[in-house]
Amino acid sequence: MHVDDLLCAFPDTATLAEWKEALAQHLTVEDKGTPERFLGMDMVWEEGQVQISGKSVIISLVDDFMINKPAAIPYLIIEDSAELAEVKLFQILVGHLLFISRMWRPNIQYAVNQLCSRASQPRVSDVRKGCRVIAYLLGTADEEICLRGVEREKVEIDIFTDAGEEKLEEKAITGILVLLGDSPIS
Repeated sequence: MHVDDLLCAFPDTATLAEWKEALAQHLTVEDKGTPERFLGMDMVWEEGQVQISGKSVIISLVDDFMINKPAAIPYLIIEDSAELAEVKLFQILVGHLLFISRMWRPNIQYAVNQLCSRASQPRVSDVRKGCRVIAYLLGTADEEICLRGVEREKVEIDIFTDAGEEKLEEKAITGILVLLGDSPIS
């Protein structure tokens, strides 16, 4: 079996050493130290916390789709066009946006979900909407999620949820945020 990457967190170095030793009895293990990038995430480690962003992925996406101007908001109502767009190109765009929204940018999730509903028959206006989301990411590429360590005795999980009904499409829209301490984990 070959696994490219595995990221683990332990409360102390003794537990880490014990776990690596047990794993090494069954697999070849190579410890590459503290990662600076993992699964597309840029990581900056400081005492007891890690800042996670996707700036390098966003910049690559900006280059791929030739976006040159940032946008202040991720989604703007653009008049729908009847002209169909290239399905494969649109699916690539939406796939990138899905990855970004689920890994470290939940603030674009609504816009991305709306785009996903058009994945089988996208219009040119849908591509423009997707490019608008990329332009928003360009303008906010420095935003990060901060994950902080939590002492075992003080572990708290808070869950926030909200739901709203969208009258135009008669569908409910639900959001959820899960915090471990003050770090967003889902």
